Order: sequence, then C-alpha cells, then structure tokens
Amino acid sequence: MRSSGVSGEVRVRTGASALGGTSGSGTEAVPERRRISSGGGSGAAGTSRTFDLEGTGSGKPRAQQSGRAGKPTQSGALVAPTTKSSSKVAVLSTGVADRLAEREAIELHDKRRKMWIFGSVFAVLGLLTWAFVFSSVFALRLGEVQVWGAEKYVTEQEVVDQIKPIEGTPLARLDMNGIHDAVAQIPNVKSVAQTRRWPNGVTITIVERAPVAAVPVEGEYALLDLTAVEVATVKKAPKDVPIVNIPVGKENEVTLTTVLEVLDTLPQSLLKDIKSIRAFTQDNIVFTLRDNLTVQWGNSAETQLKVQVLERLRPTALDEGKSTIDLSAPTFPIIR
Repeated sequence: MRSSGVSGEVRVRTGASALGGTSGSGTEAVPERRRISSGGGSGAAGTSRTFDLEGTGSGKPRAQQSGRAGKPTQSGALVAPTTKSSSKVAVLSTGVADRLAEREAIELHDKRRKMWIFGSVFAVLGLLTWAFVFSSVFALRLGEVQVWGAEKYVTEQEVVDQIKPIEGTPLARLDMNGIHDAVAQIPNVKSVAQTRRWPNGVTITIVERAPVAAVPVEGEYALLDLTAVEVATVKKAPKDVPIVNIPVGKENEVTLTTVLEVLDTLPQSLLKDIKSIRAFTQDNIVFTLRDNLTVQWGNSAETQLKVQVLERLRPTALDEGKSTIDLSAPTFPIIR
C-alpha cells in the first residue's frame, strides 16, 4: 500500500549578480530556478514553491519585490532581508569628525570675535585717553574762562591773568588747587571756588572782600574789611561804610580789631545806620548814628543784648530829644 505524500517544488532564483555582477561575456546571467519537490508517494500530486533569491551586490532595482523583506510576495516569492553596508559606519565616523571640526571652527571664530571686540574697546579707550589727557583738543583756552563775583574791587582780567601761565594745559591735567591758590593771591579776593567747564574752559567764582570801615589816612580813606585787610583807597568814603576815627598803626591795632569784631556781629539794619565810630581804647567804643544819636557802646561783650536794648530805647530817646544812650552796662542803660 502506497502512502500518500505531498510533493513540493522549491524554485530558487539566484542571479549572477550575487556572485559579482555579469558574466564574462557581458550578457546578464539568467537567474537560476531550482525546484525542490517533496512527497511521500509516487502518485500523489506534488506542490511546488519558487524562492526568488537576489544578491545584494547586483545593483538591480528591487521593483520586483512586492512585499517587505523576509516575507513572501503575492506570487509566493520570498525577499531576502537586506543588511546595512559596512560603508555606513565610515559615513557615521566622517559625520562626527565634521561636527568636531565645525565646533572647533565656531570656538575659534568666537575667540577671534571676542579678541576683536576687546581690541576695539582698548583702542577707543586709548584714543579717548590721549584726547583728554595729552592732546590740545580739550586744552584750556583763556577765552573760555568764566569769572563770577568780580564786581567793585576785583576785575575779571585780574582773575584771568592769574591763570594765564597754564593756558594750553589739557583740562584733565589742570591743577585745580593751583588755580585756587593763584586767584586767592589777589588782595581783594576773600574766597575762591573753581570748576572745569568742558571742553576748554573753567569757571571761577570769587567773593570779594567787603569794606566795613573807612579809616582816614593822609587825606584819603582806606577801606578795610572785617579782617582789617585794606580793600581800596578812595578820596571820599562811601555812604554805606562808617568812618572809623582810629589811626592805623601798631599802637592802635588791638582797638581797631575790637571795633571790627563789633561791626561783624551787628545786624545789617543797624550797621547801615552807623555814620562814624571813634574809640580811645578797646573798652570805650562810641557810635554816631545817621540820625545824630550817640551810642556809648563800651567793649565787644554782650553785643546781642546791647542791640536789643538799643532797638527799644532809640525811639524813646528821639521822641524826648535826647542825644546819648549809654549801653556800656546794657542791664542799666542810661538816656541823656
């Protein structure tokens, strides 16, 4: 008894391209088909399968494949799976090297850019330093000097002449203390303040010495400030400056200084009403007011109290026709 079996035919197509391309004659090799039959009996109908195997190196298009790699197509052919070529690894290595080279190039570019920026900044700073410190672009010009406070006893030209030797010096290198000392040497300058005025000038503000006493000297009057410095010499005493009848000299220096101290403490309202002052000693100071009232002031003590008492008694003395108010003892004033 024959056993029934199934015969199968497997057809394997191999291309010459799998072995290296075309044949030596230049014609394309025909793929080989192999039938593999399997069966258990001689009379049984067999089945056959054809496998289509193509080499990966043939360069032949895969258009004949209708299924995914490793799976049979509709015709029953199996497509062999493809593997990555060894050249792919070389491509990856080349890409990493290119990226490293690109990164190095970027870092080098950043370094050069930073160096260019720093260099430009240093160049600009150097140019500005040269312009401000060494060049004549910002140098002092006498025509750009401003003087404030020069009125009666100091002229602007006197101030400018004091700083003439430093003309042309860059403002950044000006010795401002030197300017102060030079202007302060002017006799009638009491105080000085100075500032740079860019680009080519300075501003100098002065306070003049103000005369508070006119002392007769050989037919003229020496105008003295509160520190006994002679401000000017005039032929006629100003109306707003009291005449101090105390001879100038060493023997009267203490008396004159005491009188100036008293004048320095008097309010402006009373100071402008004093017509003249005389003193034999520092303890016997006498004022004559512009309304011809005589005030025996005494010494320089208790000045504020004496001012208050005088303001209270002065209207009374004038109303009563009195000519003298004795304030040498302000707590016991006398009107006569």
